[in-house]
Amino acid sequence: MKPVISYQLYSSRNFPDLARQARMVAELGIKNVEPFGGLFSDLGVLQKAMSDHGLSAPTAHVGAPSWRHDFDGVVTKLKILGVRTAFMPAVPPEERSQSLQAWKALGQELSGYAKRLADHGIRFGWHNHSFEMVKLEDGSMPIEWILGEDENVLWQCDIAWVVRGEQDPATLIKRYSDRIASFHVKDLAKPGENADEDGWADAGHGIMDWKSLVPIMRATPADVWVLEHDNPSDDHRFARRAAAEVQSW
Repeated sequence: MKPVISYQLYSSRNFPDLARQARMVAELGIKNVEPFGGLFSDLGVLQKAMSDHGLSAPTAHVGAPSWRHDFDGVVTKLKILGVRTAFMPAVPPEERSQSLQAWKALGQELSGYAKRLADHGIRFGWHNHSFEMVKLEDGSMPIEWILGEDENVLWQCDIAWVVRGEQDPATLIKRYSDRIASFHVKDLAKPGENADEDGWADAGHGIMDWKSLVPIMRATPADVWVLEHDNPSDDHRFARRAAAEVQSW
């Protein structure tokens, strides 16, 4: 089954407002968005923007502090939005360089959330950046301990961040194929280009080898592919070009 295409609203955080963002996404033929935790503080506004433009939220990002300190509140909001799979996108900056034992402990923490969310019919997973790809003292990587041995802890693979972490995405995707529930589709600019966009590029307009990656991505159970750009100078340009690219695959 062809995965659905979604749009990570974080990409438009610098281009208000939600109503405009939702209209932009819908006009590009995208029917899904991925909200992030910062939008949960005024759920009514988010709901209205989505409803007005016929958008759904099959996935969402919720930060570590919210899971740790307001689990029940998070669950309530996820249910209101109809989210099927929720991802923790990172830990606070001070926790991004830890010992092997600390990463193991995080993996166990995530396993606990996955079990608790399963009781509510919601899946749980991790979204990577590059800090999970840094080799530890024993040669392993944090991502291995974060995902751990609990198959209920899923992975939203952000392929471009894997590359920034100097790892081969094809190898990791194949290794964790059964655990991948979603992909973040973004691209990297050529070295020295797009400095004003932190070196990111619109999907299909950078250096990522999508021709080789897409068949590997399709071999996973990932049913939601999310368009994202961490710092576009023009969110409409990004959304338009990325949507056209991914819809052609």
